[in-house]
Amino acid sequence: MLSTEQARADLTVSVPPWPLGSSEALDVRLGSCESTLNLKLQITSGTFWTKFAQFLPGVIGKLQSLVNDKLSEYLCGDALVSVQHSLTDVLTRTWEESRLANYSHDAPWPRQNWVDWTQHPLTHGIAGLQEQFLQPKGVYEKLVGNRCIVGEGPTCYKLPVCIAGNETHCAMETNSSTSLGASVFEAVWNSSDFEVTPLWARNASLAANISVSQFLVRPIFNISFRGPGNSSSPFSELFRVNLSLRDVKLGANVTAGVDAAKYSKVPGPQLYSSACFGPCLEAVQVTRLFSQFQLEQISVGSFANQTQPTLLLGLLRATSQLLDPPAGTANFTQEVVQGLVENRVAAAWNDSLADWMKGLQTQVCPVPRGQEVYQYTGRRLILPEFGETCCWIALGTALTALPFAIWWSYRRPCQFWYADALCESTCVPRGLAVLLPLAIIACLFFLLGSNYLLMAQTFVNLEEAPSYIWNAYAVMVYSLFYSINALYYESDLQAMSWVLLCFSAILPYVKLILMMVSWIMPSRFLPVRLRNFILVLMDDIGKFSLVDVFTVQFLSGVFHLEIMGTSPSSKPSSDPMRMVLRTNEELGFAAFVCATVVSLIIGHLCRHYHEKSVSYERPDCSNGDVELQSQVATFDHPLSGPSANSPPRCSWQEAIVGPLLLLALTLAIVGCSMTAFSVHLRCIFGHLGESQFSLFQFAYSLPSFSEHPIAWPTLFNQFTFVLFAIGVNFLQLLLLLLLWYWRVPKLKHVDWRAVAHCLGAWSALDVALISMIITMLELGASDFIHLWPDQKEKMSRRHRL
Repeated sequence: MLSTEQARADLTVSVPPWPLGSSEALDVRLGSCESTLNLKLQITSGTFWTKFAQFLPGVIGKLQSLVNDKLSEYLCGDALVSVQHSLTDVLTRTWEESRLANYSHDAPWPRQNWVDWTQHPLTHGIAGLQEQFLQPKGVYEKLVGNRCIVGEGPTCYKLPVCIAGNETHCAMETNSSTSLGASVFEAVWNSSDFEVTPLWARNASLAANISVSQFLVRPIFNISFRGPGNSSSPFSELFRVNLSLRDVKLGANVTAGVDAAKYSKVPGPQLYSSACFGPCLEAVQVTRLFSQFQLEQISVGSFANQTQPTLLLGLLRATSQLLDPPAGTANFTQEVVQGLVENRVAAAWNDSLADWMKGLQTQVCPVPRGQEVYQYTGRRLILPEFGETCCWIALGTALTALPFAIWWSYRRPCQFWYADALCESTCVPRGLAVLLPLAIIACLFFLLGSNYLLMAQTFVNLEEAPSYIWNAYAVMVYSLFYSINALYYESDLQAMSWVLLCFSAILPYVKLILMMVSWIMPSRFLPVRLRNFILVLMDDIGKFSLVDVFTVQFLSGVFHLEIMGTSPSSKPSSDPMRMVLRTNEELGFAAFVCATVVSLIIGHLCRHYHEKSVSYERPDCSNGDVELQSQVATFDHPLSGPSANSPPRCSWQEAIVGPLLLLALTLAIVGCSMTAFSVHLRCIFGHLGESQFSLFQFAYSLPSFSEHPIAWPTLFNQFTFVLFAIGVNFLQLLLLLLLWYWRVPKLKHVDWRAVAHCLGAWSALDVALISMIITMLELGASDFIHLWPDQKEKMSRRHRL
């Protein structure tokens, strides 16, 4: 038996002031707690336990004290915390249910196939965007602070807006002989401290509140009246209403029924488009509209400011005096207006939403960016299926080339009609004679596939730690042919489009085709001197094919912007949301870089064996036939000193070559460390941000421009820039300095001349600088406002002419 006496418990409950229209749930806190228990254990039956208690009375006392202490600690410890959590959950759930209460009898009931917006990423992103970006930065104030409702402005409804009657005549027939009409000809509002609470969601219902400290609206009405018979002339009058409200609060609950299956098929960056999101809607209805405000001033007067007393003017002035807040009917007027807003406006919105949803059901979602068709041929310029097929053909050709080359190397030599071609030269290994043409074919397919694959995409992302990422909007997509078309016709960047067309679309194919012709064409059809000119030229300018690669990289830096939101008031310790422009490299980027690298290697091999063949077969050739044959064959001594095998040089050459190499290396280091370009981004709301980069900083920051900084495509992108734009250039200068001042040891199968030449052909710092200058000049001189529909239509008319 347990009994107690003199038990006591003290608990402090903190309830802060909580207005009825609060935007947060009631926060009830259970504070300090003290409890004292005096439980006593009494054994009333049982022979053994009675004797045990009599024999050890101290043990029973200790046991009672321990139980009392532990129970007191539990009541003011774990039990209190559990009660606090349960109380908070109950209050929050009750408050949310009261906010989202459905007071409309004909509101649609949530269905099983509808999207649940409670913890949906879309509602989370919109709520974070509202709370951390739009509201703190005053975007609502700029957009709707001063706005035209009805009038001739670009954001106004078309006038007149009928209040009574149909849209054609703005007249309501009272009977067969009389009619009354009313319409709005102009209406503007001015508001201050415009605030929108974050979006709340529960199942298929959404809720949001708007508060304005001061609201002024000035509509102009037209009232017309036609009396019975033809004897009385019709009456029409314009009058102005000035309405001033303060402490305005407007809340709405909307049921948004969205089919989950259709919604899942809409790409994330296209959810902003009503044509894509609209067909997913099955029901949209305002289920509750709450309004609260204080009427500060209301006045009604003639629009023409008539001084001659008339019956209507007298009625208007009397109405103004009657409705003005000092009069006794001000509260009545306020209640009437609030009732009209909560009933008439909700009904009007539901009718408008029903018509809007009905019109959206027949619309077709436009294709995502990059899948549009070319306006002149009607074909798509980004074909992932075709591009991947070409890449598979290239890989198959490359895998077949090696065993075929091995088989050809053991085949008995035969005399063919192209016996005097470069591939049949005695200095060319027999396996390489067939391996190189197959490599050119594979490279052509690889290059063609990369041109139709997606190279990169730029998104506006909403990101929040630890794992929330929403691709809110697709800014640009990059693919060679698609980008050339978009830059020329949409972005109005003609110079950049021509550079990409010449160096990235035409030059790689021309180079590979000329390499193939030079390799297999007999010398009786292609003279050695002409072949030498073609191979030297293509080998030296082949690196300019990387213009497209560097352009994508610099555009990713230009379009990189990170805006940090404010910490949410509900979770002050959490990380704020970020709005970031990210550029993600895709498969087409890696394919194009690989094709370009293979093309450079093919060019080096063709030129190398061309020079060897001329040296072996025509020892009496002139220096003009072979450019590198007049250079030093071995490097067993520094180039700065005299040599018996090299032609004599002028004294000024000995004096300036070494210092010029040191100067070039110093300038390269200093130039890559200094600021190369700066970016300032602006929009209609003002300055967004700015950034500046040196080439070293840009190379280091490239992974941060991507959504996945440590992914393989991102690291490959960084490696490409470091290798071609910076690394090879410094390696070539260092090697030339070593060859000039120090004796370089001979290594087996290593030709230092060929190494220095290859480094020169791969050093693309000049190509990177040209790409950077063209990109910055074109983007700096361009205004992207023409991407709006009216500007697109204007541009299309200009090109049709």
